[in-house]
Amino acid sequence: MQSFPHLDLIRDCLAEADEAGPLYRSLGDGLSQLIESGALPAGARLPSERQLTDLSGKSRVTIRKALALLAERGLVHQKKGSGTYVSDRADSAPVPPVTSLTDILRRQGRTSRTIWLKRHVAPATYHDRLILGRPALEQVVRLERLRLVDERPMSLERSTFTTEALPDVSMIDQSIYAALRANRSLPSRVVQEVSAVNMVPKVAERLRALPAAAALKITRRGFDRAGAIIEHTEAVFHPEAHRIVSEFGS
Repeated sequence: MQSFPHLDLIRDCLAEADEAGPLYRSLGDGLSQLIESGALPAGARLPSERQLTDLSGKSRVTIRKALALLAERGLVHQKKGSGTYVSDRADSAPVPPVTSLTDILRRQGRTSRTIWLKRHVAPATYHDRLILGRPALEQVVRLERLRLVDERPMSLERSTFTTEALPDVSMIDQSIYAALRANRSLPSRVVQEVSAVNMVPKVAERLRALPAAAALKITRRGFDRAGAIIEHTEAVFHPEAHRIVSEFGS
């Protein structure tokens, strides 16, 4: 196989693909994280479909769909007769940080409350290092919460933050972003992806919904001014919480 500078990184990423959902999406999400974190820099050439198939042990159709997903997200492009390359996104307009949903709901006259399920510092796992793009990371802040709106379950959220962004978990009350603001570590840019999922039984129970009910899942990555990922959040919303408002801007 032709030598690629980031071959080991790509191989490890493909090996960690979660087979619980569509495999092509899991592969695409893993490669997206490598690109978004800068681990795969702009201009880097990816192995061919056949080489990625050999590396991952997955079907060529699955690999092709994963690469198509990256292209849809604007992360890679193809050069005819040359291969697939990581796109240069330096000229893209920066996306301002997301305003706290707690603040948005308050302005709408609605009440929100957080029930904390996890809120602690933990040793970083391989998965943490991958999603945050930091191979040498030793510790992370791990958060899990049930968000209630007008005392009804709205979402179940699991977040991983760097300890630089949230050095003191005792600062976190109802709003994570309020704690980030107090620490002067609000993300300067965020990337959010919305997808449709079926809730697993444990999540459905927390949200008081039927098992396997359709729901919206929002995956959010927050970046600091240097372009490093400081936040990775996955939130599953109750089926009746069909109206989700996000506000962008300073």
